[in-house]
Amino acid sequence: MRKCLGLLLIMIALFMKDLPVVVSLSHNMQKLALFQIKLSLATNSTASAFCDKNLLIPSYSKMMNWSMSSDCCTWDGVTCNERTGDVIGLDMRCSQLVGPIFPNSSLFQLSHLQSLNLDFNDLHGVLPEGIFHLPNLKELSLRYNLNLTVSLPKTKWGCSGSLQTLFIEQTSLSGEIPDSIRYLKSLTTLELLDGNFSGTISRSIGNLTQLTSLFFANNYFSGAIPDSLGNLQNLTQLTISGSKLIGQIPSLVANLKQLETLYLSDNLLTDEFPSWVANLKQLKTLYLSDNLLTGLLP
Repeated sequence: MRKCLGLLLIMIALFMKDLPVVVSLSHNMQKLALFQIKLSLATNSTASAFCDKNLLIPSYSKMMNWSMSSDCCTWDGVTCNERTGDVIGLDMRCSQLVGPIFPNSSLFQLSHLQSLNLDFNDLHGVLPEGIFHLPNLKELSLRYNLNLTVSLPKTKWGCSGSLQTLFIEQTSLSGEIPDSIRYLKSLTTLELLDGNFSGTISRSIGNLTQLTSLFFANNYFSGAIPDSLGNLQNLTQLTISGSKLIGQIPSLVANLKQLETLYLSDNLLTDEFPSWVANLKQLKTLYLSDNLLTGLLP
């Protein structure tokens, strides 16, 4: 039985390697794609130690009991569309996963996937761009994979019409925030924390007019805060701290009438304390410490 299953998985791999990302697999093929993911990754009981020690969430191998003899919709961490049976969610947070995700991973053939959470594992190597081209992806979370190198695509993302939340924290982020981010018109939450992003913050960020939460903390940006942030009038939370930004705080930030939280601390911002802060009537939390601002509170 095991030998037959191995041959079948090899046949599936050969079949899938040349398929375009947008291919729509049958339910059984999606099941095989998931099982290939299980076979491609190792597990280690220490790989999700952060969950056990810091979050007090017991980690365990969610893939351990995945079996080809059962319906994949019953597998731990897998969510299916109740009507079609398509795999739409994969929640592998705190799952003790170890290893790289290869460019030919069957993960990228799950074209119906809407939610993907790989938080708190020990994934490593270079994350293939294919993860950003899943055409129906709405939620992507890649927190705390310390040895995983992530670069954002420089061309239009395959998920640009659907992606609503993007969380990347405590991974080996690299490069600049590309102008291609302007295509993410459905994005409501963007979190790029504790990485190695460099360069200026692209003015294209001002195209993301559906954003309600923007977090850019502890990176290695240069230059000033783009005044295009003033276009994001649905923002309630804005954090760009610990990022070595220089210059003035753009006066157009005063347009963000829904803003409740503003963190711009630990940069190199200059000029007088912005008097327009007093006009942000919804503002509840303000941090501007550890800058080079002068003057008095309004």
